[in-house]
Amino acid sequence: MSFLSYPEGTGAGTANNEFFRQLISHLTNHAGIQRSAKLKGVVQRAVAAGDLCTGYPHLNRDVVMAGMLLFPLIREGYLPGGLQGAMGVLGGMEVEERFKILQVLVSAQTDFARGEAKIVRYFYH
Repeated sequence: MSFLSYPEGTGAGTANNEFFRQLISHLTNHAGIQRSAKLKGVVQRAVAAGDLCTGYPHLNRDVVMAGMLLFPLIREGYLPGGLQGAMGVLGGMEVEERFKILQVLVSAQTDFARGEAKIVRYFYH
């Protein structure tokens, strides 16, 4: 099973998410994150969170998946620099998208998370 194999039951739309693949590629090639069983578990949880978003059209699936991928890496110290490290990883994105993901990362750390941040928080714990 390859590193980017998705668990059974995930939707084809999630499995073909080019944005998510580019983010993983950037993390492993430029941010120094090593491919491991830990990262594979994070990827699988991010895909599951993205699949959950298909039932809630008001949520941005890309933001949830990016937040779910970055949040555990920041919290557990795998991504150097915390939120600044996340900004570096997201550097090639449009400013609005980057700030939305950063807002989700910050909100997911509080007890008052809503929307995308609540899903990230749920799948992290």
